[in-house]
Amino acid sequence: VSAKLTGAYGEKGWKGKIVQLSGNDTIGAWRLEMPADLYISDRKFSLSNLLLVGGDKETVEVNTRIDINPLNGFINIEWAGINLARSNQWLHSMNFYGSTSGKMKIEWMTGNMSYISVSADASGIFEVYEHRMEARKAALSIDWNSKGLSALLDIQMKEQGKIKGEI
Repeated sequence: VSAKLTGAYGEKGWKGKIVQLSGNDTIGAWRLEMPADLYISDRKFSLSNLLLVGGDKETVEVNTRIDINPLNGFINIEWAGINLARSNQWLHSMNFYGSTSGKMKIEWMTGNMSYISVSADASGIFEVYEHRMEARKAALSIDWNSKGLSALLDIQMKEQGKIKGEI
């Protein structure tokens, strides 16, 4: 991983930009598409417009603002076309092949987590030891807020049928 930041430390914190961020893994290279705004202090962290691109139209975009005391803020992450095999270097006895797209949002208000939302789609192959499963399409949806938790998992397997779960 290679990174370059520009900015300055002021009276209240460090404000600047991530102007270069890149790396390589077993699948290939990834890089920062454009400079991203960054602010760090003892009371706040924010990151705006961090857009990473790689491989065959892979994208990850991150926007976050977190105020420390009391805890307030959000984390937004959106991804598209991510090659699942990028995760294999950290997994033992299992492998993923295929792609995923989705988004995640977490919000805090006055020190309490107030909202989590995740929606993701994937397709591909999952291998654990000698077992292999191929999903034509997998969809996950999670919403957790003051009204409670709801989650839905729907996997359409190529040969083994369907898996559905709901909370």
